[in-house]
Order: sequence, then structure tokens, then C-alpha cells
Amino acid sequence: MIPKTCSVSNAQEACLHLLNMSRQKKIFVILAVVFLALLFYASYDIGSRTTFPGSKPQLKERLKKQLLKPDSTKSDSLPATHR
Repeated sequence: MIPKTCSVSNAQEACLHLLNMSRQKKIFVILAVVFLALLFYASYDIGSRTTFPGSKPQLKERLKKQLLKPDSTKSDSLPATHR
């Protein structure tokens, strides 16, 4: 560890630390960065395909629009059976 009295900045110290890591730690850091990048991409992709529930019309309003439409069949196509 470099003493605090040294003139090396924190960024340079971090770079030196990354260079001195073992091979296994470098592989772990690379895999962690790739995993996080994939996680952020997946969350962005899912978020862009869905809508916020508050932006949809309320259920009552949607049901009224569906139920108040005129019937598409003017007469029944099947004969009714009364028992």
C-alpha cells in the first residue's frame, strides 16, 4: 500500500491496484462487468416494452367502452332451444 504522503493520486493508485491483481481476480472483475452490463441491458429492454400502469385508462372506463359498443350480429346465428 502506498502511504498517504506519496504524491500518487487516487486514480493512479486504483490503476496500479488493477494491474497488480492476480489472474483469477481479473477474470472475476471482467465477468462481473459483463454480467452487470447484460443485467442493465435486460432491464432497459423489459422497461421499454411495458407501460406504466398509471398511464392506462381505469378498468371501469375500459369496460364501458367495450360494453357500450353496438352488437356486431343483428340476429342470432343459432336457433334458441327452450326447454
